[in-house]
Amino acid sequence: MSGQCVAPKNAVLITIDDGHKSIFDHALPALDEQHISAVLFVCPGLIEAVAARDRIVPATLANWDDLKQAHAMGHEIAPHGMSHRSLGRMPFSNAIDEIRTAKTLLNTRLGVRTPFFSFPFGTLADYSTSLASALEAEGFRFNFTSTHGRCLPGTPTTLLPRLKIENGEDKNLFIHIVKGYMDHWCIVDRLLFPFQQRGMM
Repeated sequence: MSGQCVAPKNAVLITIDDGHKSIFDHALPALDEQHISAVLFVCPGLIEAVAARDRIVPATLANWDDLKQAHAMGHEIAPHGMSHRSLGRMPFSNAIDEIRTAKTLLNTRLGVRTPFFSFPFGTLADYSTSLASALEAEGFRFNFTSTHGRCLPGTPTTLLPRLKIENGEDKNLFIHIVKGYMDHWCIVDRLLFPFQQRGMM
């Protein structure tokens, strides 16, 4: 991804957003069986609320002990914002506070320093080049959006696309996505951008 070496043919990086307990029940056992590590993007503020037994936070979220175990198993733990609010739709100074607080809390709770970050929601309305620059200044060199696409040579690492696999998609659609049949979906992302900017989506 950094361009410092040649990636193996058909190399992939698996990322999983939000930090739900289902990751530990289903995804991680399957990955561990194949000796595959993933990047788990979590919202430290929500995980902290789980620890405080805040009833507003869904019971489906993982806790700090879950994340410690995943980290010990070789999986990367990285921030998905602080509170899962859109960084692109809030004042820039507030977004910087969210980034820094998430970074600090992950380091305090898990001893984690990571170059990875995932924008909450991740549509074109939820990130910007200014935010990408701010993240890079905080040590986050690989920042993932939810814009559909492959990470090709020359893709800026501070704003990376992903091949999205959503909950409920069947095996056939999964195969179509990884084989590139959905690669033109990035055009739909751009067409939806004006509506996302207006808060209509």
